[in-house]
Amino acid sequence: FVAQIGAVNYASLQAAVNAAQNGETVTVIADIDLGSSKVTVPAGKDVTLDLNGKVVINNIGTTIGSHTGPGTVALFFWGKKRED
Repeated sequence: FVAQIGAVNYASLQAAVNAAQNGETVTVIADIDLGSSKVTVPAGKDVTLDLNGKVVINNIGTTIGSHTGPGTVALFFWGKKRED
C-alpha cells in the first residue's frame, strides 16, 4: 500500500484521492514512483495530501495533473535533489 485515509489503505495514490471525501486527508505511507502517470484531483474535491516525509515522483515533470476551482495546491521539497 502507498496511501491511506484514516485506517483504510490504498494501492495507489490516485485511488486514495478518488476515495477521499471533502475535508479528508490522504496520507502517503510509502515512496511512490508514478512513472509516466500523474495524480488528478477531481474538480470540486477538497482534500489534503500529507506527504508524511515520503517522496512522490514521476518522469513527466508534473505530479499533480489537474486542479480546478477554489483552493490551493502546494508542493514542498525537502532533501537532496532528485537524480535519475
